[in-house]
Amino acid sequence: MKTLFYISTIIILLLRITVTVQAATVIDLEWSTKSETNNDFFTIQRSVDGKTWDAIVNIRGNGTSTKQHFYTFTDEDAPEGIVYYNLIQTDYDGFSSALKTISVNNVDEACNPTIIMYPNPSISYLYLKSNEDYMITGMFTCKNQPVHDYIIAYDTIMVGNLQAGIYYIQYQNAKGEINTIPFIKD
Repeated sequence: MKTLFYISTIIILLLRITVTVQAATVIDLEWSTKSETNNDFFTIQRSVDGKTWDAIVNIRGNGTSTKQHFYTFTDEDAPEGIVYYNLIQTDYDGFSSALKTISVNNVDEACNPTIIMYPNPSISYLYLKSNEDYMITGMFTCKNQPVHDYIIAYDTIMVGNLQAGIYYIQYQNAKGEINTIPFIKD
């Protein structure tokens, strides 16, 4: 087994990050830090599939501080469906570190029959809610490998024994259409 050590000057104590859907294409992101060391800026990346990421904004950091700081960004061009956001921090030396990935379902349930899966990211359980009948037909890794190590009980999927990463739940809706929903296992 090979062990690699990397010493970085990036020290950010992230207290929280939240996303809130405000309107059809408007999503608010808020986060706060307890302290920051050598913090030049944050980058917010967006993805609709959890694989391909686009940097959408840089937000100036507070350098070195032991005070709590609050940050906000409004994504006024958010796509419909499940949207993933990566919060990346970059220090004054140009070193970057991913702090957190979070997702939100930007769908109007009344107009688009769908399965809502929460919490996402998840540690141990995913709960499903739908306004139509469905049947889970499989789970796959982000490399499209089938996953067999999960348990479904009614509208709950137990995922606690999965490795951290991005997965896809495949389901068949009442019309016979096959769809997938991505989720993050923390």
